Amino acid sequence: MKPLFYSKTVVQWSSVFVLLCCTNIKSFTQNLVVDPSFENVNLGNLRCSWYTSAAQFNSAMVDWTCPTGGSTDIFHTSFATSCYASPFSTNAASSGVQAPRTGNSYCNLVTYGNGGCSPWREYVQGRLSSAMVVGQQYEVSMYVTLGDKMSVGTNNIGVKFSTNPYSQAGNCGYYTTPDLNYTGPIILDKVNWVQIYFTYTPTVAGLDNLIIGNFFNDVATSTAPAAGVRTVNTIRYYIEDVVVAPITALPMELTNFEVNCEASKVAVTWSTLSELDNDYFEIERSENGFDFESIATIPGNKNKNNLLEYNWTDDQPLHGTAYYRVKQNDINGNFSYSEMAAVACDLSEQAIGVFPNPFDQNVNIRFWNPIEEDGRLRVMDCTGRVVHEQVIQAQSQAIDLAIGQKLTAGVYFIKVDLQAASYTRKLIKK
Repeated sequence: MKPLFYSKTVVQWSSVFVLLCCTNIKSFTQNLVVDPSFENVNLGNLRCSWYTSAAQFNSAMVDWTCPTGGSTDIFHTSFATSCYASPFSTNAASSGVQAPRTGNSYCNLVTYGNGGCSPWREYVQGRLSSAMVVGQQYEVSMYVTLGDKMSVGTNNIGVKFSTNPYSQAGNCGYYTTPDLNYTGPIILDKVNWVQIYFTYTPTVAGLDNLIIGNFFNDVATSTAPAAGVRTVNTIRYYIEDVVVAPITALPMELTNFEVNCEASKVAVTWSTLSELDNDYFEIERSENGFDFESIATIPGNKNKNNLLEYNWTDDQPLHGTAYYRVKQNDINGNFSYSEMAAVACDLSEQAIGVFPNPFDQNVNIRFWNPIEEDGRLRVMDCTGRVVHEQVIQAQSQAIDLAIGQKLTAGVYFIKVDLQAASYTRKLIKK
C-alpha cells in the first residue's frame, strides 16, 4: 500500500503530493533484517489454530520471537483453508483473508483492545545480521494490512531497537518510547499491503535487535472506524517484508523530477547536476503506489559534471491517478530509486482544467462537463497541509478560487474528489 515528512529520525508516509515538490535520490543497499518476510519456520511446530503462548510462536519460528507473553500468530500457506492460520482461512474465528506479499507466510499483531490482559498487546522481535552503525542513516520499513473483520484501525505501529533481545513476562503491553512510531493517517486498507516507511540514524552502538508493535496503551492510541464485524477487542494488523537497510547518497545529484499531463499523455522529466558510472534509467509506473512495473529505459551518460536534462512521454497513461518513479542503474549493477510523483490526466468525461497557472490572486477550476454528484475540493501545500477546502455542488462546471491573498509563492496542489474519480493538479502561486 510510498510520500515524506522529515523529522530528526523519522519519515512517515503522509501524502504523495509532498513528493512532487523536490526529489532526492538515495541508494538502498543490503537489508539487515534476518528473514524479513517470516519464511524461516519449523514446519512441524506451526499451528493450524491460533497461538496461545509465546513459547508456541518461538518454537515455530527460527529468527523471530515473542518478546512478551503475548501470543503472536504466524500464517502459512501450507495449511488447509479450514485452519485459522491459513492466509486464506474460512475458519469462523479467522481475522480475514490475505495473500502473503512475499513467499508463504506472515505474522499478525494485536495493536488495540482487550484479551488476556487489559489492554492486550502482541509484538514480534527480530534480529539484524549486523549492528547498525552510529551516525549512518537507515531505511526502516514494513508492509501492513488490516484484518478483514476488524471494526477499527489504529495508529502507533512502532519499532524499538536494542543491543540485546528483550523479554517480558505476561501479555500486557511493553510500554516504552519506541525509536520510530507511525502516527500518520490510520491504515484501513484490508486489500492491499501498505508500506510504513521511516528513516533512522542511531546514536547508540551495537543495536542489532528490533521489536515491532504498539508501545502505547489504548488511551494513547488513536482509532478510526473500519467496515468490519469484530468488536474493538484484539484489533489485528498483518505484518510483512520488514526492512532495515543503510542509505547512502548516490554519486549523482538529481535536481528535478516531475510528471505532468500534456493533453492525453504524461510527460516525465528530470535533471542531474552530475553523474558517476550512471548506466541507464528505468521509468516505472504504478496504479496503486506500491506495485511498480518498468515501462521504459533511458540511457544514462556514464560520467558527467554538468547539468543534464532527461524527458520521456507516456503515450498510454493509466486512467485515474498514476504513480511514477525513476530507477537509476549504474555500470556495476547497483541501483536506486527516486521518490514518487503522482498525476491524473484528463482521460474521462469529467476532466478538469486549472487557469491561469501560475496564478497571482484568483484561479479558475473548470470541468469540461458538469459533474454529476457533490464532491470535495482541497488545496494543499508541499507538506500535504490543507490550506483551502470546500464542497463542490453537483452540476458545477466552473469554480473561482480567490485564494491568492492567503498563499505565499510556491508550489501547491489542487485535489478534486468525486464518487467516480479523483483528480490532482499542480498549482503554482507567483
